[in-house]
Amino acid sequence: MRRQFEIDGLTLDAALLRRADGYALQWAGDTQAVALSDPRPDGAQTLRVGGRAVAVHIAREGDVTFVQIDGRSFTVRTIEPLTAFAHAGAARADLVARAPMPGTVVSVRVQPGANVSKGEVLMVIESMKLETAITAWRDGTVAAVHLDAGQTFDRDTPLVSLTPEAAE
Repeated sequence: MRRQFEIDGLTLDAALLRRADGYALQWAGDTQAVALSDPRPDGAQTLRVGGRAVAVHIAREGDVTFVQIDGRSFTVRTIEPLTAFAHAGAARADLVARAPMPGTVVSVRVQPGANVSKGEVLMVIESMKLETAITAWRDGTVAAVHLDAGQTFDRDTPLVSLTPEAAE
């Protein structure tokens, strides 16, 4: 399954593939075998990518993973597919966040006229027992909230619109 990852502010598309002999990482048109050892007593693990092996330390906090390799630290966040789809649809229209799949509105966090910042939660939806936060894809002003908490919707239904004058 393809996923998007944010590593220190840079968004990357990659896929972790299960193969008969283990796993492979597919990224930027290249596929490499990957393996991660069990932790040693000092907490380090061995990460193998292709023919290279490096010692890594890995720690998780919520949806963020902290990785230390060769003395360098990286912050990795997995971008959930529903969130990526919602943001992509919103970015194309630049005015409307649309439903990535059918579901129900769990909560509405903004009202028309509210000023919002990029990344701020606008609404929480539930689809197939999975809650997804619909966030502002840019700074702006809420023009309309198209649904109320408890309402159901189909895929591609408008959820929240921002005003056009904030578009750049």
